[in-house]
Amino acid sequence: MNKSWLVACVAMLSIAWIVASAGVSSRAANTPAPTPMVSVTTLPALPSPSVPTAHPVTPSASPFVVPPSAAASSTQQPAMPPAGTFILVNGAVANPMYVTLDQLQKMRPISITQKVSGHGILTVTGVALPAVINLAQPTVTGGTDTSPSAYAFVTGLSSQTAIVAFPEFERSFGGKLVLLAYLINGKPPKTGAATLIVQGDASGGRFIEGVTHILIVQPSPSP
Repeated sequence: MNKSWLVACVAMLSIAWIVASAGVSSRAANTPAPTPMVSVTTLPALPSPSVPTAHPVTPSASPFVVPPSAAASSTQQPAMPPAGTFILVNGAVANPMYVTLDQLQKMRPISITQKVSGHGILTVTGVALPAVINLAQPTVTGGTDTSPSAYAFVTGLSSQTAIVAFPEFERSFGGKLVLLAYLINGKPPKTGAATLIVQGDASGGRFIEGVTHILIVQPSPSP
């Protein structure tokens, strides 16, 4: 009887173990697999391809900055053309300037024939003095039309000088032709680019050869 009871106990234990094993397997099959956890902080941040990345830019030097050496050389005045090949017009003017023979020849020409003491009868072609003065924009009262007191102080290559008062050539007054002649009897002047000729002068005192300077003067009223 003891043997039968022992066999029965062993059989019951075997059945219990089989049932337990089956339950564990069933629970294992029904339990979902765990999801692996990954920290996002461990992944590198990737830039969005649609948004450009800004980078600091160091501005380059301006291409318009003149180097000191170039700046120094730019202040040097160009070599002046030979004396007598241009006429300086300055004084009471807004635009002091040099007038060259080429410029004179492109302006309206005027010709006159007259006798000049010491030079005989001359036919001269040139530009009216007030036309040249107007290029420099005189600031005198009345300009070259009605000024009663302004004058031009004219100097030549030989340091010869002469005064031409504005009323001499203004139509409101004398109305004379005063020329800077670049042709005398069909030929260039013997001296310089132009010669001063004042219509009606019996003397050759204002026959200024090689005019180099025309100074415009506005006399100040006496105190």
